[in-house]
Amino acid sequence: MEATMLKQRESLANKAEGRARGPIILFGNISTPPWEGGGGGGGPTFPGNDPFPGGDPGSGGAGGGCGGYGDWMAGGVTEASDFISETTNNIDATHRTITYTWVPFKQVANIYRFESREIATQQLIGGSWEFTGLSHQSVTLAGISTGFTLQWVDTIAPATSVTSNVATITLNFRVRSVFYCGGFPFEWNLKFADGTIDGYAQHNFYV
Repeated sequence: MEATMLKQRESLANKAEGRARGPIILFGNISTPPWEGGGGGGGPTFPGNDPFPGGDPGSGGAGGGCGGYGDWMAGGVTEASDFISETTNNIDATHRTITYTWVPFKQVANIYRFESREIATQQLIGGSWEFTGLSHQSVTLAGISTGFTLQWVDTIAPATSVTSNVATITLNFRVRSVFYCGGFPFEWNLKFADGTIDGYAQHNFYV
């Protein structure tokens, strides 16, 4: 009797161990999410631009790769010159500053964007307001960027110019994305529709 019970216990233990070693199904594949592939470049390719073609570091040789999935999550991006708002601060009867907010870069569906802020100085001359200066303040991320982070990088220092009735800001930039996949961070420059990573945006403000 004791020998029979011992064999039954061993049989149950073996079955439990087999279940513990069995594959875990995630995202319709075995053991790995679809952007990690199956080792050696056999995984599926996701839409978007893959900065690690043929396999990502640390992902087991993904075909399509974590970077491709990250770009797919980020969606299409574009340079822009969308005006948002202006706020006027009167210093005295003949001097004032104006804070401008505009969009130089955005996701095509406007789920997220970078907003740039500039401060212009104006003076009342001969009964008309005229620009006397323009200074770049900051670029900040707005909207929703769930699952990844974005960083604005100036490739050339922001340039400003003014005439009596027009103030211009010019930005040259790249946007870097950090996406965590399989426990590893992947970082790359987002690509525009034409395949380039260098962004250019300019906006004119008028009196």
